Amino acid sequence: QPYIPSEREWFQSGPFQIDRSEYILGEKIFINIINLGKNQKGTMVFTKIVNSTHVFEYKKLSFDGSKPQQNFYLTLDLFDKKGICTKDQLIGDWELRFVGDQNQFGKLDFKVKNQILPGYEDRFEPVC
Repeated sequence: QPYIPSEREWFQSGPFQIDRSEYILGEKIFINIINLGKNQKGTMVFTKIVNSTHVFEYKKLSFDGSKPQQNFYLTLDLFDKKGICTKDQLIGDWELRFVGDQNQFGKLDFKVKNQILPGYEDRFEPVC
């Protein structure tokens, strides 16, 4: 069955946008920043929801409105040093949170489905 990427939806919280609500393993998560205030600085925190009271912090990316606008992308991968050994640990519900003194932005939720981008199967073989 050929892979057909889903349409980009562009969910937004303040100046931050992600391109989809659902991803498959191997797809890039695109993060656009539009009209970030010059005094707005902080960190984008990608967290995997473990259960109703716990999350796993996967990655942090800094943002700084006093610097030229930057857009980012992130691919979720296995990472044995963080204890992410199997693809099952990446599948499920995620949040992108925004942390900083002057940030009043709500989180962006997305889901990672139990499907692998064709050609990327080897990247998701257990690593530990």
